[in-house]
Amino acid sequence: METSWKIVTENLYKGVKIQILCNIAAAVFGALAGLSNVTSFASGEYSLGWGIWDYLELAASIGAIYGFWIFFSNLKPWQALLAGNDSKAVGRIYTATILQIVAIVLGFIPFIGLIGSILNLVAWIMLLLAYSDLKKSSTFPASEGAGKIFTAMILNLVAAIICWIPVINLIGTILCIVALIMTLNGWKLIAGSNQA
Repeated sequence: METSWKIVTENLYKGVKIQILCNIAAAVFGALAGLSNVTSFASGEYSLGWGIWDYLELAASIGAIYGFWIFFSNLKPWQALLAGNDSKAVGRIYTATILQIVAIVLGFIPFIGLIGSILNLVAWIMLLLAYSDLKKSSTFPASEGAGKIFTAMILNLVAAIICWIPVINLIGTILCIVALIMTLNGWKLIAGSNQA
């Protein structure tokens, strides 16, 4: 069965949306779980068991993994729909995504987490170069979307650096939100494009 550009790009966008929204929900539920634990402890009713916020955080995390899987499983079909340097760039996105998965797994192993961090950095550079190539490509049908994702990655890097500076770390948070919106908008533009 031949896969169409529209189906693949819409699935990529859907995967990104699910992953981002579920990660936000997991962070909110995790914060609420922590707050609930603190208030329970302060009132003398602390329990080591899981509360509703913990279960919701777990459900949201599973949702994020599902969104990631949708994204990852559509990268190879997307690459097959492209040719030349565009196909190579999407291939680098695929390889970088695999490196990110390995980095996450290595992060759970004591004393090897540093290797995972290095792999994550390599993956980030590969993604940055891939989206840079796609945004500059005259044959890629959604170069504007790739450009927004590229810019969002740069904003995230700046935000990560700024967040270490106590006086202006709120600016880093704002940049992260802007980058998040740009990422979603970039993938929306890719999903809305037509293959040349």
